[in-house]
Amino acid sequence: MEIPSADNDAWNTAEGKMNGRPSLIRFRPNLEGHLGNPKYPKRLTIFWDYGDDELSGMPTSEQIDEMKVFEDALVNALDPGLFGIFAFAYTSAGTREWHFYVNKVSEIQYRINQALAEFPKLPIELQIEDDADWGELKQVYLLCN
Repeated sequence: MEIPSADNDAWNTAEGKMNGRPSLIRFRPNLEGHLGNPKYPKRLTIFWDYGDDELSGMPTSEQIDEMKVFEDALVNALDPGLFGIFAFAYTSAGTREWHFYVNKVSEIQYRINQALAEFPKLPIELQIEDDADWGELKQVYLLCN
């Protein structure tokens, strides 16, 4: 079964509360058949700390626009050729997280650096972890389905 591109796949959204504050998760339900795909044993998480000045902890409309441009650049860099599988995004309490399942870490770093070369300095942090069974995405499915 082929993995569809992030731009052409279905996305679901779930709203909830985390520590009494709004949270939002956007995920791809059609990846369920790919859980634990051995070609993508690592999970790249990109954190954008946009601050928590609002009582809601959610980004402003300007921040949402900036994050959309950023997300599009990431997807355009990683999705063609399936270097990274964009699985879900989580927003709450002043932070948005993008979660990708990846394989070749050095290639991923290169592609991200190229994609973001024209951007001003962004308040992001990248983290790569082993997640061969796609456990984080499994948790999303358990919580949201």
